[in-house]
Amino acid sequence: MADDHSIGIRRRSCGFIWCQTKVLGTEIRCDIRGPEDYAAAIAHGSTNVESWYAEAGVDFTRQVIDGRMGYIGTVRDDVEFVAGRPSISLREWAIENRDRLAAGSTT
Repeated sequence: MADDHSIGIRRRSCGFIWCQTKVLGTEIRCDIRGPEDYAAAIAHGSTNVESWYAEAGVDFTRQVIDGRMGYIGTVRDDVEFVAGRPSISLREWAIENRDRLAAGSTT
């Protein structure tokens, strides 16, 4: 069963896809896969990496999802500090970049 932290990560990821779908007017599916899916892909040979590296990737993913490395997903509003301008919402960004997003979806 998923905990609150992993549910939050999945909702944010799907929210990004939902926003792009609404702005572009084209359905974009959100098919989030977890560490077990990644491990299964490795076991079936669908990745061409050394096993120790792949296993580290699976463990890293588990730690981010279960909160042990939750700081990686910490959301802060440092845009103004870094870019010198206030941040905008994801929806505003997607609208501003609609043409670039649409062009990227066909390539």
